[in-house]
Amino acid sequence: MNRQNQKIYKNSFSLFLKSTNEKKVILDFVKKNISLGKVKNVLDIGGGNGALALPLARLKKNVTVVEPNKQLAGKLNSRRIKYVNKTWENYKSSKKFDLVVAAYVVTYFKKKDLPKLIDKMYELVLPGGCLIIFTIDPKRGSWRGIHTYFYQLLGIEHKSSTYLLKSYLSKYKHVCSRSIKTLVKTKNISEMLKILAFDFYQYEPNFTKYKIELEKYLKKHLVGKGVVLKMVHEVFIIKK
Repeated sequence: MNRQNQKIYKNSFSLFLKSTNEKKVILDFVKKNISLGKVKNVLDIGGGNGALALPLARLKKNVTVVEPNKQLAGKLNSRRIKYVNKTWENYKSSKKFDLVVAAYVVTYFKKKDLPKLIDKMYELVLPGGCLIIFTIDPKRGSWRGIHTYFYQLLGIEHKSSTYLLKSYLSKYKHVCSRSIKTLVKTKNISEMLKILAFDFYQYEPNFTKYKIELEKYLKKHLVGKGVVLKMVHEVFIIKK
């Protein structure tokens, strides 16, 4: 990702975080499903601006965040947070963790590399610990709906990495899945389009080209003057 795309991604993603309840829902999920009292060290893969790392650090957990977008990560280094400016593909560690979290990073992996990158996550989990992988449901939710519509406009057959992930995770003995729901709410259609830019930055010329079509699609999800899109997440918990 070049510097210009990093900036677009940062601004768009920051607006997304302000417009969604995702941070609270994910943190509540982790608290409910993981015995955090036993967790001392956390590895947050693709941790962004610290939406999960910061509250975990406040709970006195030592968190390592691996995030390639330096502009997005900002000033994450603190007494309990270690920020590593690398992609997951290039990250190496001799240290292992009680909890490894990978939120929405699988979609950025090359499909041929997904198995070895998932194995790499699992290898860094301590015995008795677990790996949690968050993904977006490939079929359900209006957030997924506008993505599917955009790819249709481009004439692209886009198959979600979630399908491959589910198939590969079946090799692990102790794996279970859950569904959670969140909302993205904006003041108007224009603001929602700014948010969507972080997912479509690779197709920026086409994103601009089909702006009118995307605006028409979003009109179906108006609540007053604002727009509400529903996100359905699939969460995989792999225990070691």
